[in-house]
Amino acid sequence: MKKTIIIIALLGITLSVQAQQKVKLEDNSNAADFYYKNNNVGIGRNNPSAKLDIYQGSNADWAAIIKNGAGQGKGLKIQSASGDNTPSLIVEDNNNNPRFLVQSNGNVGIGITNPGQSFVVSNSGAEGFEVYLRQPSGIVGLQAYNRSTNVYSKMQFDGSQFAFMHGNVGIGTRNPDMKLTVNGKIHAKEVKIDLSIPAPDYVFKKEYNLKSIEEVENYIIQNSHLPEIPSAKEFAQNGVMLAEMNMNLLKKIEELTLYTIAQEKKIKKLEDENKELESLSKRLSEIEKLLKSKG
Repeated sequence: MKKTIIIIALLGITLSVQAQQKVKLEDNSNAADFYYKNNNVGIGRNNPSAKLDIYQGSNADWAAIIKNGAGQGKGLKIQSASGDNTPSLIVEDNNNNPRFLVQSNGNVGIGITNPGQSFVVSNSGAEGFEVYLRQPSGIVGLQAYNRSTNVYSKMQFDGSQFAFMHGNVGIGTRNPDMKLTVNGKIHAKEVKIDLSIPAPDYVFKKEYNLKSIEEVENYIIQNSHLPEIPSAKEFAQNGVMLAEMNMNLLKKIEELTLYTIAQEKKIKKLEDENKELESLSKRLSEIEKLLKSKG
């Protein structure tokens, strides 16, 4: 017993047991820093509210350091009995607002109390930014939003570059400028396009003003491309709007059909006239023969 008292005295520590199951350890300056009360341990806390409650009053020191001296040794393990969204680790500010949270189901949240994805970074106010990872699909997403204006911008990756920005979808590009922007080739069995312009059946109406072949020829000589069809320079600068281009090409096919019909009529007329000339020539030959025989 005397040895124990001597050892405690040498260490400069006083152990006092008080009412309400409270144990306090003091150093040689009577400054208490370790408490055991109601089965809770407090370091810097005289009334610990958890199994281990640590308080650091100095701005210069760490509240706790866990160091494993072994190179491959284990550090800290926090184990939860459930696999739901119960918080396993929380970092709060001075106002008890959660800033960093790890749930027992594996979800991690920064600035959010209940992350619905594997990893979410969010601002609880009107504006925010989220990062999420969905398993086992492996989809990684980034989302910025403004709840006051209900404007969302999102980008997702699933092993290849894929983006969804301001209502536009991009594949192989991060800056889609239309509802679907693909930087690469597309392989499809069928493509359906809803037309916003009328189909050119009006070409076959009697009131349609069909240019003469001479007018088309003069236009081609002056411009080196068909009327209503962009030039090669315009194609290179602006690309091709398929719906508009297909309708223009169909229009040219229908005009060409009208030219072909008109040409066939002219050919038929010429053939009929040629037959009449041949018949007339034959009759003249017979008349000449008859005149010669009587002469």
